Amino acid sequence: MHFRRKTAAFLLAAMLPFPAAAGFLVVGETGLPCFELEGLTLTLNAETGGVAGLRLHGGDALSASTQTGFYVSDRETGEERAVSLPLVSDGNGYLQQGETGTSGLSLKAVYTRQGKAVRVDGEITDSSGQNRQVRLSYRLPVKAENLVWYNDLDDRIPVKKNGSYSNGTSYIAGHKSSLYPFCAVSNGSQAVAMATLMDEPGAALLSYDTTGGQENLTVRFDFLLSALTEKTPSKADFHFLIYAPEYPAWGFRAAAQDYYALFPEYFQVRTTAPGNWMFQHTYDGLPAPEDFGFRYNETPGGGYALDARYGVISLEYTSPFGLDIPWPGQDKARQPGASEIDVRLQELLNSDPGVMSYGYPGVSESRATEALLASMMTGTSGRPAVIDWYTYGETMGFATNHSPALPGFNGFQLQLKKIERAELSAKQNGGTPGGSYTDNLSGGGFLNYRTEQFAYTDTPLLWDADGAPVMPSLHSMFAYASALREKAVQEDRIILANIVFPENGGAQHYAPLVDVPGSEIGPRWGWDPYIQRLRRTLAYRKPWTLLYVYDLDSMLEMQTTNEQREAVLKSSTAYGLFANVIGYRVPLTEYEKARPLFRKYLPLVQLEDRLGWEPLTFARSGEDASLAAERFGNPAEGLAVMTMYNISKEASDRTLTMDLQALAVSEERQRELIVYDMLANRFLSADLDETEQVLRIKGTLGPEGLNVAAVGTRKEIWTVLHERL
Repeated sequence: MHFRRKTAAFLLAAMLPFPAAAGFLVVGETGLPCFELEGLTLTLNAETGGVAGLRLHGGDALSASTQTGFYVSDRETGEERAVSLPLVSDGNGYLQQGETGTSGLSLKAVYTRQGKAVRVDGEITDSSGQNRQVRLSYRLPVKAENLVWYNDLDDRIPVKKNGSYSNGTSYIAGHKSSLYPFCAVSNGSQAVAMATLMDEPGAALLSYDTTGGQENLTVRFDFLLSALTEKTPSKADFHFLIYAPEYPAWGFRAAAQDYYALFPEYFQVRTTAPGNWMFQHTYDGLPAPEDFGFRYNETPGGGYALDARYGVISLEYTSPFGLDIPWPGQDKARQPGASEIDVRLQELLNSDPGVMSYGYPGVSESRATEALLASMMTGTSGRPAVIDWYTYGETMGFATNHSPALPGFNGFQLQLKKIERAELSAKQNGGTPGGSYTDNLSGGGFLNYRTEQFAYTDTPLLWDADGAPVMPSLHSMFAYASALREKAVQEDRIILANIVFPENGGAQHYAPLVDVPGSEIGPRWGWDPYIQRLRRTLAYRKPWTLLYVYDLDSMLEMQTTNEQREAVLKSSTAYGLFANVIGYRVPLTEYEKARPLFRKYLPLVQLEDRLGWEPLTFARSGEDASLAAERFGNPAEGLAVMTMYNISKEASDRTLTMDLQALAVSEERQRELIVYDMLANRFLSADLDETEQVLRIKGTLGPEGLNVAAVGTRKEIWTVLHERL
C-alpha cells in the first residue's frame, strides 16, 4: 500500500496543490529561483540546479562546498559527475530535466512544496538497455561550524573536520541504508533535516560529510537499472525532502515531530486494544488473566472462544517469505542434493489432490507445491534457495517471493487461503477473526536471482558483490505486507508483525504497514536503549509490543528469573513499549512468579500509551548522556509522565529540568504541579523556578534504575493512582 509515491512525470502534469500566490515560491534577492518556507530559505542556481543559498531560522547556513545538487556515478566506470541542468518553473515548482553527462543516463526532478518542506520527486532513466549500476546523490551545503549530527533521539556527535556521519546499516552486498527515514544536524540555533519515504524500500543513505573540504548534508540512492524490471524498465523513482525543524535546539527530536506531521498516514493508530503479545501462552485455568495484559494471540488454536471471552484478538500466523515441504524419514545430518530436491518437488506436485498440505489446512499438497514453484527464489546458480533442513520438523524450507504480483497461484495467495481458513474456524468455534500475524518481517534478507520474477516488481533492483542484478527479499516482503495491509484495512482487521532485529535495517519500511509492530527479544538481546529508541521513533504512537522468547546464542529456552524479567520491563517502560516477559513455553507456576511484575509495570505502560509519546521532551539533564528521558502527555493539558532511565551501571542522583514555558504551561498551573514516582510510590523533589519557568525534578537512580514521574496537580495524580487500585 503506497501512501505518497508519485512519479516525476505525474507531478509534472499535476503538481502538488500549492498555488504560487501562497508565497513559498519566489525569485530571491539575487534573481535566482527560491523556496521560502517556515525556517528555511533555499535558493537554487537557475542554470545548473545547484544550491546557491541556504538560510535556516533567519541566519545564513550555506557552506563553501563546491559540490552541491545532484551527482551521479556509474559503478562499472567508477566515474562520478555533477548533474548540471537548468530549472524551469510553471509557478507551482521547478523542473530539472535532461541528460546527466554520464552516457545513457537522464534525470528528471520536480521541486515542489509539501507542508513546511521542499520535496523533490524524480526519476533516473537509462537508454543503453544494459544493466546499469547507478549511485545518485543530492548534496545540500550546510556550514559545519558548531554542528552536531544526531544518530537518534539521544545519540549526539559533534561534527569534526574530515569526518563522515551516518546511521546506516549494511542493506545487502555492501549497500548501506539509513535506519531512520530522516536525519538532522543542528548548531543549537539552526537545524536542517533531510528525509526519505518510509513506503519506498531501497538502499537510501542519509549522511553529513566534511571530507575533501566539503560540508554537505547528503541523501544517496543505489539503483540497478534494468530492462528486466518490465513494470519500470531501465528506470527508478526517487523522493526526498528538506526542511528546517521547528525547534532547532532539539535536533533529531524536532525533525521527528515534523516528519510525523508531514506523513501522518504512516503512523495511523488503528488498534483500540494495545497490550501484550501471546505465543503459546495460556489463560485457560489462570486466575485473573487480565493482570498480564494479553491482547494479541498469535497461536489461538482451538482457543478462539477464550480469546473472545478475555478481549484478546485472535490472529492467524503468516510468513512473508519461506515455504516448507514435508520430507519425512530422512537423515537430519545429510541434506538432500539438487537432483533429490527436484524429484521430491515433482512427487509433491503430482500427488493425489486429496492429500492435504503441510501447514495449510484445506489446501492440497500439490496445490501448495504449485505456489512454492511459482514463488521460489533462486541463488546465483539458478537453483532453489534452501533455507533450512529439519529445523522445524521433518521438512525442507525454501526462500520465497510472496509478492502478490507474481502470476499463477503463488505464495501470497497461499497465505490468504490460510487466513480465510482460520477466520472460518474462529467463527465456527465461538470466536471473532481479528486479523493476521506476520513473522520475521525484517532486514534485507536473502538475495533473489530469479530473473523472471524481476518483471513483476515495483521496486528497483540492486547489484551484488559481483555486479549481478538481485532483488532483496525485503522488496518482495514489502509488497506482501502492503497487500496484506490493504486487505486488513478493507475488512477492519489488524496486523501484528514480528519486526525482529530492527537494528539490522528494513524496519522503517515495514512499520507503516503494521498496526502493532512487535519484536521477539531474549534475556541478553533485543532491548538495548538504542534499539528501544528506534522502535519508539518508527512507531510514534502505535503500540510496539515485545515478546520474551529464548537465548539467541543457543536458541533454547532458558530458566528466566524475575530479575531478568524486570530489567526488560524497566527498559520497555522507559520508552512506553509493551512487553510480555513470562517466557517461552513455561508452566503456570512461572505466570504466578511473574504476576507481581506485570501488576507493577503494565499499568504504567498502559498509562503512557493513553497519554501518547511526545518526541519533544522539553526536558534536559545537562550534559548527562546516561540519563534517558521520555515524555508522555503534556502537563499544560493535564497529567504527563516523564520517564527517567539510568542507562549506566552506576547509581547516582539525577536532575531533570522541564521547560514549562516551552510546554505552554500557564503560570497559575505551574504553581500547582507536583511530581510523583509511580514506580517507587513516593513523591519526588520538584523545585519550580518561577523566573525561568522551569521545573527541576530530582531523583536517585540505581544502576539501570527507572523513575516514572507523574507530573500534574494533586487531583490529577490522585485520580490516576486511584485507577490503579
